[in-house]
Amino acid sequence: MNLEAIGIVITTYNVKEKVLEAINAVGRQTTEIPCRLLVVDSGSTDGTADAVREAHPQIEVIRVDENIGPARARNIGFEHFAGLSVICLDSDMIIEPEAVDALAACVGEGVGSVCGTYFSTDGSRQCTAFRRPTLVNFAARLYYLERFLPVCLTEKYTEAELCEPATPFWCGGGFTLYTRAALDAAGGKDESFFVYGEELDHAHRIRDAGFDIVYTPAARALHYGSSSTIQNIAACRSDAYRGLLLYWKKNRPLCYPFVFLIVVLRLSMIMVTAPFLMREDKWEIFRGHREILGKLLRRN
Repeated sequence: MNLEAIGIVITTYNVKEKVLEAINAVGRQTTEIPCRLLVVDSGSTDGTADAVREAHPQIEVIRVDENIGPARARNIGFEHFAGLSVICLDSDMIIEPEAVDALAACVGEGVGSVCGTYFSTDGSRQCTAFRRPTLVNFAARLYYLERFLPVCLTEKYTEAELCEPATPFWCGGGFTLYTRAALDAAGGKDESFFVYGEELDHAHRIRDAGFDIVYTPAARALHYGSSSTIQNIAACRSDAYRGLLLYWKKNRPLCYPFVFLIVVLRLSMIMVTAPFLMREDKWEIFRGHREILGKLLRRN
């Protein structure tokens, strides 16, 4: 399938220097496919939108007055580039010069999305391809017990698996191409998710619409990681639990009560052990997880 043009959506929140670096990396692409770039700024207070307009006046910028989260911000990009396949790119992602072509090369009949591979600043590869979540691998991941499971029962792909192309159940969304056919059939992101869980939910719906999720190690990017979420760790931790529960409640309702119990037990264990941890912020850990647990119990 030939792509006549691609829309690239960079979503950002208070990481001005990173988003400028990400834009420069897009500008170094060797692709001959026409690419249109859009920056969606979710209420940044560090002058991100003005800095982008000043440095790159040719780039379209949409600034929202509040932090609307990645799901809603990406939907703005999907609507803006109506009719085009779209690459979603996090603002702390620096893609290599051949990355766009590597994603586009994987687009064929029945392909709904294509995800690239990310590397940390120390050169280690991050996991961006995952198997279908089950109660077993969900509990193992939450309690750090994955190393005791056979590889086939874990959710994360291994380092060896990440070196080869694959069709996982879902992929990370920080550097991912979504075909227009899949977006038209499955829709965009579910805006009920704020930060976490929206990529898994979206992949689930794309697969239900009859499309494949593709992972390719040929499309490479440097990922600084957590550049926006680190600005409010407590809120992001709460959103992570909320996103996980929302996915199961929406897509696997029969499993949801067990998932909720697993999460509540984990939070309770952290609260019990927090006062005994040899860390300066131990009471902050206790209070933070107590607040999260309280929110979850009130909502359910």
